[in-house]
Amino acid sequence: MGLLLLGLLCAATMTAQTPLTWVISNGTLTISGDGAIPNYGTTSTTRPPWYGASFTSISLGSGVTSIGENAFRDGTGLTFVTIPSNIASIGVGAFIGCTNLRTVTIANGPNVLTIGGNSGNSNNNRSFPDGVETVSFGRNMNRLSGDGVYTNIFALFGTGVRQVTITGNNVNTIAASAFRGCTALTSATIANSVGTIGSYAFSGCTTLTSINIPDGVTTIDNYAFSGCTNLNSVTMGISVTTVGTNVFSGCTALTSIVVEHILSRISSVSEEMFFGCTALTSVTIPTNVIYIGRRAFMNCSNLRTVTVTDGTNALTIGGNAAIQNNNPSFPNGVETYIWVEM
Repeated sequence: MGLLLLGLLCAATMTAQTPLTWVISNGTLTISGDGAIPNYGTTSTTRPPWYGASFTSISLGSGVTSIGENAFRDGTGLTFVTIPSNIASIGVGAFIGCTNLRTVTIANGPNVLTIGGNSGNSNNNRSFPDGVETVSFGRNMNRLSGDGVYTNIFALFGTGVRQVTITGNNVNTIAASAFRGCTALTSATIANSVGTIGSYAFSGCTTLTSINIPDGVTTIDNYAFSGCTNLNSVTMGISVTTVGTNVFSGCTALTSIVVEHILSRISSVSEEMFFGCTALTSVTIPTNVIYIGRRAFMNCSNLRTVTVTDGTNALTIGGNAAIQNNNPSFPNGVETYIWVEM
């Protein structure tokens, strides 16, 4: 039989009570009732009543509406936590000091979750500590300071996040710079509910090797995957209609077969879309592509062969009327152009 501790949950001032109760049994801290877990402090007189107790998991009842500041600070026994859909906000410091916390699951729900975050890489103003490696999102989030529907992942969870999963039907946009610069990120799973991948969303994720863009995605904004230097596998859905500039620029591991798969799913190659993709040695332009923007393949220094497949629609290729090499679609190094009649 595990340790059993219970009590009435009180505000940090210990004067105004909230109608919640808590119990620790068999290693689980359970908080029940209706209302918000209040804000707590970090001194001996302002800490939560369960501070220092031993628990390895948390269960929050359906009537709990929010998690206050420092509520679970220094809960070193926690390795995972699930935030249910009834939680509307998580206060600053709520899980700071939970040094063994590795997995955070944000349960599916229609309402935006407000969470503590920091524009830098420190724990200041954050709800969660460094050390979190796996995050699953079932709904949109907003930083307490207010940066739109979403903010950069390491502003919320630190720089060590390795796996991200977007689940359910409630997240329809991956906001601009959402995962930008997450250099530890190796895996990202995107739900079919997502329709837009924002600008710079995954830019600079240098250890990300593959991405599956589901059929629900219709828009990929500027620089979305730029600088993902180890990205060598892309599965593109069939619904993409809008592609911004520089989406895959600087993706130096993209090979010809991957680029040709991407081209098979779109009608226009945006400006500098594949700029600096140095692993590219040849490319075939399929009949569905009717436009290639300026500098689309510039600085692809190993590109030698371009094959254009003839089709019923005219192909417009960006360039400059002048002889300078500053605006054409293809680099100087191309040695062979092939036009294939269908």
